[in-house]
Amino acid sequence: MGKRGPKGKFTHVSCPNKECKKYGVSGGDNIVSNGTVMSRGEPIQRFFCKECRRYFNEYTDTAYEGLRTDIGKIDSSLKCINDGMGVRATSRSMGCSVNSIQRWRRKASSQSEKVSESFEKDMDPESVQFDEMKGVVKKTSG
Repeated sequence: MGKRGPKGKFTHVSCPNKECKKYGVSGGDNIVSNGTVMSRGEPIQRFFCKECRRYFNEYTDTAYEGLRTDIGKIDSSLKCINDGMGVRATSRSMGCSVNSIQRWRRKASSQSEKVSESFEKDMDPESVQFDEMKGVVKKTSG
């Protein structure tokens, strides 16, 4: 039986509802756990935002949202695509359809900007280095 008492705060979770006053604010007191649901054969944590009164889970607003395939298989497929393997070869090696691979790739690419933003969020660079800057010089007549 679980230990009784106050639950820990979810400092890594923020409300995914864009109309919520506390949208994107992590570490607030508005997020509480709301049990688990089974998906892909594993329990997934559910959350509730007390501010906007919406439920969401740990995969809401991610590339894995709404997908029923094992996350390891999706990650392996995307790694194959990233390493230069073709979509058809990836689908043959993973044992799934070409449409699935393309759908996973679209979902992952739509989330790439959010991933980049999260990496750059707490960065405060002292200097910027332009290693491979390319430019075109246009000759003006006159």
